[in-house]
Amino acid sequence: MEENNLPTQTPIVTEPKPVRSWLRLVLFLVLGLFLVGGLVVAALEIGVPTKPRGRACTEEAKICPDGSAVGRGGPNCEFAPCPTQNVQDETANWKTYTNTKDNYSIRYPQNWFDRKGYEASGIDSEHYFSNEDTTYESLSSEGVYIFIKKYYDKTTQDNPYFYFNQDKNYPGAELITINEQPAVKTKIKIPNLSGKGDTEKYFNQVSIVYNNKIYYKITLESWINQAVKNNESTFDQILSTFRFLDQSQADETASWKTYFNYSAGYQIKYPQSWFVRGDTGSMRKNFLSITNYDKVPDGGTIAKGAFKVEIYVDEKLKSIPLDDLIRQEIMPPTEIKSKTQVMIDDLNGIRVESEGELGASTIVYLENKEGTVVYRIVDALNYPNNKSTFNLMLSTFKFLDQSQTDETANWRTFTDKDFSISFRYPNTWTIGGVRKDQSDSKNGDVVFTTEGKYEVAFNAYSNPSDLTYAEFMKKSSPSLSARYNNVVFESITTVNNVLFQRINIPKEEQGNIIFQHQKMLYVITAGSTVFGPLPENDPLNNTLIKILSTFKFLD
Repeated sequence: MEENNLPTQTPIVTEPKPVRSWLRLVLFLVLGLFLVGGLVVAALEIGVPTKPRGRACTEEAKICPDGSAVGRGGPNCEFAPCPTQNVQDETANWKTYTNTKDNYSIRYPQNWFDRKGYEASGIDSEHYFSNEDTTYESLSSEGVYIFIKKYYDKTTQDNPYFYFNQDKNYPGAELITINEQPAVKTKIKIPNLSGKGDTEKYFNQVSIVYNNKIYYKITLESWINQAVKNNESTFDQILSTFRFLDQSQADETASWKTYFNYSAGYQIKYPQSWFVRGDTGSMRKNFLSITNYDKVPDGGTIAKGAFKVEIYVDEKLKSIPLDDLIRQEIMPPTEIKSKTQVMIDDLNGIRVESEGELGASTIVYLENKEGTVVYRIVDALNYPNNKSTFNLMLSTFKFLDQSQTDETANWRTFTDKDFSISFRYPNTWTIGGVRKDQSDSKNGDVVFTTEGKYEVAFNAYSNPSDLTYAEFMKKSSPSLSARYNNVVFESITTVNNVLFQRINIPKEEQGNIIFQHQKMLYVITAGSTVFGPLPENDPLNNTLIKILSTFKFLD
């Protein structure tokens, strides 16, 4: 076998070229800079504390005098301050329009015009302003109108948030506040069918609900869309000057009575001449009836001018939404005519208008913040003329915040095991004495001397037969039984599911408070041998209500 004598190849080895010393020095310097920079950044990261995340704030805007808007922020979600400009001086010199009937004032530029409007009692009222002294139909291509309308129509009487909620759901709607009242600002386009101006009508609109009961709408309009856009900043400045007048001028409920229900955690106002009473026969956990009549006439027929509001309070499973509860309660043949969202004391509710075999009905469903209690406020007779009063009563419905500091917390406490009661009373009061029947210590009284000219006496009576107040008094004083035939009872509060009532006996006793619990009858009297019974408008009545809220029964 022949050998393959190929020449041996010597491998070629390339010698590396020497790196110049100056290039090596540059590389070292660059690496050193990177290293030092990294250390500085790390030190800064370690030395600067992480900014805590604040709570999410509601997306609202406040209109500033210069027409700009500021939102809520910071740990307390407060409105940011308006820009510090001298634009306020500009609006300060503007003309001012005041409408005492509709409870508002507004400023508008000196070169604008008050175009009047129409105002009448009991119907929608509207007022106009313009940058041109002419009718809306005769505006030039640069002319605009501002319309301010207060609604009295049936829709807003039944639900002042009806249009407000519609605007809130409009694309691009912005939640703002106008003079501390909730408002919605929208920019709307609708077809222009008049044949004049642009084919689409573009306008700015602001919806306001005042005091949870009255609906206002302010719009900037024109036949020419560009005119609206040119005046948007002026419109915002005008909005910033809108003010509601003193609430006492417009609040019809200011002089009404207030009923407190500490058991169910709410309060509500009602007209001075009306009557409040509980219904112990109701299957509901807590039931209240407010009427403008004392007794149902003979025959049971209630006049058409009658008014009756009922409030039912029940425990509720948190897992059941209000909508499902309504479907369970309002079933055929009763038909739901409308169902709208309402807001009562900052909580969302549902207003239901229905009609059935017994006629029409209006029910407002509310639940507490925890979703464990449901409140039903019912316009029981549902006569058309009652709607405005019913809505006013709804506007006064408030939940009692039990977590708030109670001024009675530092009061003195009176406790008596024989009377089976414990309650707090002001530190300025003194106990004049406690008397008890020798034959039955459950009978007796305790008298308090107040800081004023009246005394308050708490009387306790053993009532083994559980008689009503009238029956008990007739039995105790047969010679005076006739005076108890015409007792008028008025419910004033409910505490620990015990109803407290004020009694009035024509030409005899007035203002005494009675309540019953566990075979005991209690009567609270306030007055003076010199000055007579406690007047209805005396501040001591409010103190008595606060005392009642502290009552505990020693069962």
